[in-house]
Amino acid sequence: MDAFRLIDKLFAAAAGETFAEVDVSRKVMRIIRTGDEVRPVLTVVPLSVFAGLSAVAASIVLFMAIQAWTAMSHPMAELFSPAQVSWIW
Repeated sequence: MDAFRLIDKLFAAAAGETFAEVDVSRKVMRIIRTGDEVRPVLTVVPLSVFAGLSAVAASIVLFMAIQAWTAMSHPMAELFSPAQVSWIW
């Protein structure tokens, strides 16, 4: 119940607060009329470098995985390889 009383006190304190009134309409209207919007300068160079390095790393991993896949043989094939040779004799 103490928590509820604390919340009620916070609500009462928030209801009694006054807010600062700031008029920004002139500045907004000027930006809309002139189109002089200040845009942050964002470059895609770091993202492009990271994407390129990621692509290189992925292609290296893919190359290694394909090499390992082609070098891998079936476990049962090793069992039957002596039997295939014995048919020759």
